[in-house]
Amino acid sequence: GQYLDLFAMGRVQTLEQLEKSYELKTSVLFELAVQYGGILGGASEQELAALDEYARRLGIAFQIRDDIIDATQTKEQSGKDAHKDQDNNKLNYVSLLGIDDAQVALEEHVVAAHKALDGLDRPAAMLHEIADLLKTIS
Repeated sequence: GQYLDLFAMGRVQTLEQLEKSYELKTSVLFELAVQYGGILGGASEQELAALDEYARRLGIAFQIRDDIIDATQTKEQSGKDAHKDQDNNKLNYVSLLGIDDAQVALEEHVVAAHKALDGLDRPAAMLHEIADLLKTIS
């Protein structure tokens, strides 16, 4: 995923390719964390699959949120270089869909993350709270 992000600029041209790079770059890290937590917590195979889908959606939502922040905030607001993707002509959700539709996609992935947690046979309030944090862009 990081390879695609750094070295395949210009090769990632569709929303599907972009989403795949986000999965490989960010979702896999989230998946690893929730899988370890699930295994240590004695999760069933069904619960591990639910956690995997939750983390996949969370990782994509995280990256979309980052795209929106990059496009809409200053360095002082975000704490990192602003408009870097635009300056580098890097494809992202905002450049593909525009701000409003990127925000809709972010919400859709957060909702899907919440829905994935329906597959758990135990409380998941903290996981829901984490997903909800991604909806806030400040």
